[in-house]
Amino acid sequence: VTSSRSSATTATAAPSFVYALPIRIPSPYANQSLELQFDRKEYDVLVRLFSILDSESRGGVEKEAVREFVGLRCPVFRRRDRTLRKFGRSTTTFDEAWDAVMECSSSTSDARECVPDDMAQLELGLEGWMVLCRLIALAQYQEAKRRFSERHSQQTMRHKAGGTEVVLVDVLPPDPPEPLHSSGLVQHQAESTTPLTLPEM
Repeated sequence: VTSSRSSATTATAAPSFVYALPIRIPSPYANQSLELQFDRKEYDVLVRLFSILDSESRGGVEKEAVREFVGLRCPVFRRRDRTLRKFGRSTTTFDEAWDAVMECSSSTSDARECVPDDMAQLELGLEGWMVLCRLIALAQYQEAKRRFSERHSQQTMRHKAGGTEVVLVDVLPPDPPEPLHSSGLVQHQAESTTPLTLPEM
C-alpha cells in the first residue's frame, strides 16, 4: 500500500491535512484504483489505535492479535457473524476484511498466489490497519442499512374490530449480509453521499 500526504487550500479555508492512500482493486474492478482519504483527526486516531496494537513498536502486527483486538471492540462483527451462520456461510467477518486488505495492498500484489499458510504469516502495518478500519466502517454501514431495510420491509395491515385496532405484521425474510471486500469501497464511494469515516470502536 502506498500513500501520500497533501495539503489543500481554498480562498476561505485554512490548509487542511489529508492522508491519501491509493489501493489496488481486484477483479471485477481490475482496471480501477481507489484513493482512501483520511483527515487529521481520523489519521491521529488510527495511529493511536495502531500504537496500542503494536505495543513493541515493530511496525507490524500479527493476524491473531488484530483479530482479538477487533473482536473485543467491534460488536458489529459478532452480530454479522451470527447472521452469516444463519445463512449457512462458514466465513467470518474478520477473515473477509483481512483477505480484502491483503488483496488491495500493493506490497502483497502476489497475494493471490500465496498458499493459506503464507497468508497467515503476513503482518499488518499502519496503512494496512487504516484500510482495515475503513472496511470495518463499511461493515458497520452495511449492517445498519440492512437492519433498517429489514424493519421497513415489514408489510403492515390494520383492521378494526369492535373499535379496537389490530395490527398484523408480515415479517419478510431478511437479506444476507453483503460481501465485505475492497470493491465494496468502490461501490460505496460511487453510489453513496455518506462518506465512510472512523469505525465505531
